[in-house]
Amino acid sequence: MPLLAFAVAVFALGLGVYPLTRDTPLHAAWPALAGLAAWWPAPWPVSWPWASELALRLPSFCHTCALALATAALTDRAAQACTGWCACNVALEAAQWAGTQAWWPAAVPAWLTRGHFDPLDLAAVALGAVTAWWVAQRFQQHARSTGEGGHPWTSGAAPPWQP
Repeated sequence: MPLLAFAVAVFALGLGVYPLTRDTPLHAAWPALAGLAAWWPAPWPVSWPWASELALRLPSFCHTCALALATAALTDRAAQACTGWCACNVALEAAQWAGTQAWWPAAVPAWLTRGHFDPLDLAAVALGAVTAWWVAQRFQQHARSTGEGGHPWTSGAAPPWQP
């Protein structure tokens, strides 16, 4: 399960951006995390313009990449996992665009439409999906070439629903 561990590390990287670089801490976006307010650090000043832009896009990239990698690790279907998570994250970004908010039903939670639509986030989502596919292919290729397995259902063993 090295691919799953790598996915967790990528997800942690994406979450780590919030307390370190954002003016609005994560607990302000998600009230359920309000207990974290006491020890949440103040944002670090980011003086390089490229670093600030990177910090804005990194969560979108990491979210897509990490969830696609985790899904690929659990299913051994990298292309489908990457396509699915890319579509999901594109939909979440579209929910933040004022032009699409009228299409969403009233049952959609308000936190889903908070945030700011940015086309560069869409690029980060697409890059995250492509990166996840590439990384998953490398991990799976290595696992198969070294005999360390791969997913148990695709390494010759029958799935549990087949006798």
